[in-house]
Amino acid sequence: MKDRLLTISGGLLAFALVVILLVPVQRDDSRQVSRPLSADRGRAGLEGLKRWLQQGGVETAVLGRRYTALASNFSLSPRGNLLIVSLPQHTSANVAERESLRSWLAQGNSALVLVAAGDAPRWMLQSNGASTADLLQALGFELAAQRASGTEEIPGEDKDAEEGQSIWSARTDLEAWLIGKPVELVPRFRHPITREVTVVSARSLPALDHGLNLTAISDDRGVLPLLGEAEDGAAFWEARIGTGRLLLSRYSDLFSNVGLGLSDNARFMANLVESNLGVNGRVLFDDMHQGASDLYDAKAFFGDPRFVNTMSFMVGFWLLYLIGRSRRLAPARETMSRYYSADLARAMAGFFVRRLSASTVAHELFVHFFNDIRARYGLPTNGRPLWSMLSGMPQVSADDIRNLQAHYHRVSAGKKVNLVASARLMQRTRESLQ
Repeated sequence: MKDRLLTISGGLLAFALVVILLVPVQRDDSRQVSRPLSADRGRAGLEGLKRWLQQGGVETAVLGRRYTALASNFSLSPRGNLLIVSLPQHTSANVAERESLRSWLAQGNSALVLVAAGDAPRWMLQSNGASTADLLQALGFELAAQRASGTEEIPGEDKDAEEGQSIWSARTDLEAWLIGKPVELVPRFRHPITREVTVVSARSLPALDHGLNLTAISDDRGVLPLLGEAEDGAAFWEARIGTGRLLLSRYSDLFSNVGLGLSDNARFMANLVESNLGVNGRVLFDDMHQGASDLYDAKAFFGDPRFVNTMSFMVGFWLLYLIGRSRRLAPARETMSRYYSADLARAMAGFFVRRLSASTVAHELFVHFFNDIRARYGLPTNGRPLWSMLSGMPQVSADDIRNLQAHYHRVSAGKKVNLVASARLMQRTRESLQ
């Protein structure tokens, strides 16, 4: 009885460990930081943009893999697509990815890059700040920022810090600093992308949003400012990359769930899609580099009902095994082996295969075949061929006799022969003589 109680206690303890280790912990998603993802319903999410485009008849897709998958995706048109990228990235693009993205854009695709440079959303604190400069440099551009005297001091910044130190290194008490103020952007001149656009609303952080300008690394590439503040400066640029386009905003929230409905933001987005989307083109949302990858989703795996049902069955069956009346579900029974004629045939065949060559087996098959026919007609069983006798029998197929003769000559010459085909010809000949 004591052993039984110990067994049951151990099984229940094992079951508790399985539940603790394998059942996913339910987290409070309401406190998670909203990110620019196509399935995010928070302030910085892009789910509203995706649904709005789909309702307007625009084909959309989610990029859950690295940029190298753009060229190898055969379901995607080779040109005329628009990729929406948010910077900085949560998962930085490697060198091969950046080169692949540049080639993909140069062949006739466009990229709408929303950079958190003039604003500072909370999701930026969980991203790699260096990914912005790395990606833009790989595309042949840089977003230069020059700090002017008298700008607001960033909490936690060392005044004696070395000149040129990145502003993204300040991380102390930023919650109160990430408020910002509304800013209105107006078209710089008439352009198809700014058609019927009067004001585009964004949110600016004064300490960051000063002296930002997009410039090309090489002098032979031009950058066209499309939007800017009423007084001075530019906030949205267009540039060429081969036959494709780079559309860059220094504000990340122009088309977020909160920003899309402000002022003429939706009209501006519609013009971007109309001007850059080609025939059979799609609007792609870069979710991979914001933390939502298709490569492996642990939460979806552990949340799958099939996984839960399988583990429940296995644990329940194991507990039933443990609490049985013995250490096994049933007493062990001695199995008795039964042999049949087929087993003897297999054993003999295996012996012959291991001990005899194929030519020897073929020769003995013919000897047995001829002796069988000789015994049938009262002739001496010496294994000699009976080709003349078989050729004169009308019930025997002449083609089978010719094929048998060909096989016999190959065996007599020491050449390989198809044993299965020879055996079938002999069997048909025997059946014809019955």
